[in-house]
Amino acid sequence: MAKRAKNRHHPSSKKSFGKRGKAEVAKAPVQIGPLLHHWPSLPLPKTAQAMSIFSQMHFIEKMPRHQQKRLQLRQIERVLRHAYETVPWHRDRLAGIEQIPGGDLDEAFFSAIPIMTRSDIQTNSTALQSTRVPPEHGGIGYSRSSGSTGKPIEITITGLKQLMSRALTLRSHYWHHIDISRKNIDIRTAYKPGTEPKNSTWSSLPWSGPCHRLDLNLPISELFEQFIAEDPAYVQSHPYTLLLLAETSRKTGVLPRNLIAAMSFGEALSPKTRQTLREVWNIPVIDCYSANEIGIMSHQCPDNETQHVQVENVRIEILDDNGTPCKPGAIGKVVVTTLNNFATPLIRYEIGDYAEVGKPCSCGRTLPVLNRILGRHRNLCVLKNGERFFPEIRENLEKFRQIRQFQAHQTTLEDIDLRIVATQSFSEEERGEVQAVLQKKLHYPFNVNIIEVDDIPRAANGKFEEFKSDIPGAEIDR
Repeated sequence: MAKRAKNRHHPSSKKSFGKRGKAEVAKAPVQIGPLLHHWPSLPLPKTAQAMSIFSQMHFIEKMPRHQQKRLQLRQIERVLRHAYETVPWHRDRLAGIEQIPGGDLDEAFFSAIPIMTRSDIQTNSTALQSTRVPPEHGGIGYSRSSGSTGKPIEITITGLKQLMSRALTLRSHYWHHIDISRKNIDIRTAYKPGTEPKNSTWSSLPWSGPCHRLDLNLPISELFEQFIAEDPAYVQSHPYTLLLLAETSRKTGVLPRNLIAAMSFGEALSPKTRQTLREVWNIPVIDCYSANEIGIMSHQCPDNETQHVQVENVRIEILDDNGTPCKPGAIGKVVVTTLNNFATPLIRYEIGDYAEVGKPCSCGRTLPVLNRILGRHRNLCVLKNGERFFPEIRENLEKFRQIRQFQAHQTTLEDIDLRIVATQSFSEEERGEVQAVLQKKLHYPFNVNIIEVDDIPRAANGKFEEFKSDIPGAEIDR
């Protein structure tokens, strides 16, 4: 039988595709620019880096917990050595780290590091900055947080910290099946004049849809009109702002036509807000726990309403008043260590929040669980005997149907001002009932001063607190 003729033009032909041909193909770079709008797209370097980190997260979130801890301690050791060598304020706190063999950091050494507070950052901002940030971590910028008390803190951040935020955001979008090609409305403080982005999108992926920002400090009626006119698929803001918008929808009968989900951040998300958005808009709320000086700390589980700690970005400890780690079901102080910001490393930083520790999640992810984020130091009720606790009074006050909104403000160890937005005025008998309910729930016969108001303003940073206290020991800046 005659042999079949060899195809000279087939890629397997050695004669037509020899060493030279292979070398030419290997050296020819793919042009990113022309392929930005190709499908699938070839992303820009910063997006490709975020996607690379995100792809690793699929494996990390299912690793055995002991393996996550081992890898996290290895990264923490890098942070500690860098801080010891280049951050003046941390040097004394980390004495002894130079004696630990590489890769052998243990929990005992880490747990003995003193706690740092918000006041430490405020008074030592320069001494907390690294004198030698690794150049491979990218450019250096600044992050400023006003805080609930209005006392700002400012830290330096790196491009790597921003990159991690993009990757962690991709994880949340993936978990919750967010369609990023649709429009998103971001409600927070307005851009400063001249700083508005020309073409704002809400994801680093090339096919991201538009993101428009609305000013949360607008009167709620005006903000609601703009929100409805934008007709978004997604909206993100503080929980209280979302609650006011949904209640305005219920009052006016005007509903957003294409809304798929709401994303909340910046303050504790109450069960009432979740319930109201389900009832009025028929959408879920996806919560994120974050802080300007830290970045993203936890994302809501896609299978339930608990929070998964983002172990690639932070180490979170929940500690009781004695500094002992809390067990599942217990509430304690949130202490955070950042793993990626080498410009201003925050090591065992008591951020000012309280949270409840959760059990391992049934979703199959091995990331640590927080059942709920409760609030700030300044949200604690303080009794004369020194006892402090979170006053979960919403459920009790909601029994009074005319209460639309409220805010309790402990002004002394004996007195609480209760501001109420009511659909109808309270009779003297009803006022007595409200006072009795509050006294019973707070375990003390407080003098409850009921003040009926038309509106309860948010703080300057847009956040809202249902309970706040002026008593020393309850404030955030201790």
